[in-house]
Parts: sequence; structure tokens; C-alpha cells
Amino acid sequence: MELLEKRTQTAVMVNSFIQSVYNWMAIGLALTGLVAYFVSTSPTLLRIIFGNSFVFFGLMIAELALVMFISAGINKINASTATFMFMLYSALNGVTLSAIFLAYTMSSIASTFFITAATFGACSVYGMVTKKDLT
Repeated sequence: MELLEKRTQTAVMVNSFIQSVYNWMAIGLALTGLVAYFVSTSPTLLRIIFGNSFVFFGLMIAELALVMFISAGINKINASTATFMFMLYSALNGVTLSAIFLAYTMSSIASTFFITAATFGACSVYGMVTKKDLT
């Protein structure tokens, strides 16, 4: 009986963790979409970012460096720092992905970002309501 109780507790903890991951991914994707849309509708920002290859490649390198830094320190940094870095990464990703808006219609790209964010949100709600293991 004790083993079954421990398994149930573990399953509840895992489900809670996965739900949290889905929630953060939904938030991150929504932030990426909003930043990408904002940058793509600002001629000044577009000129600054894409008019100078050093700025654009600097942003790309910064994004990659941030991913490496987060990955290397994930077990050492506290939760608030990790949250801030994830939000920074999401915003930076929105800046670099804003070029997509130049190739496709704004409505189709915005729809894709927000549908993806909604999918993560729906999966989170599904896992929370049904108590199913989403791993």
C-alpha cells in the first residue's frame, strides 16, 4: 500500500511540474509573438535591427549565448533568475524572428504564434483537469 501511495504522490508531482512547463511555454511563446509583431510594425526598429548586419548577428549571438548560459547553469541558478532569463530569451527570440513578418503576412504569423501558445495552454489545462500524465 505504501508503494502505491508513493507512486501516486510522484505522479501528482510530475503532472504538476509538466503543467508548469506547459504554462511557461505558453507564456514564452505569447511573449515571442508579441515582441515579433511589435518589432515588425516599427520601421525604426526594423531599420536598426536589419539595416546593420552587426546588430542582427549580435542579437543572434546573444540569443545563442543566453541559451548556452542557461543550459550550463540550470542547476545552479535560482528560480527567479531562470524565469528572467527565459523571458529575456523569449523577447530576444521575438526580435530575431520578426524578420518572418517581412516574408509572410502579419496575420498568418501572429495566428501561428498565438495558436501555438494556445496549444501549450490547452495541454496544460487538459493535464490539470484530467490529471493525466503528459510526459
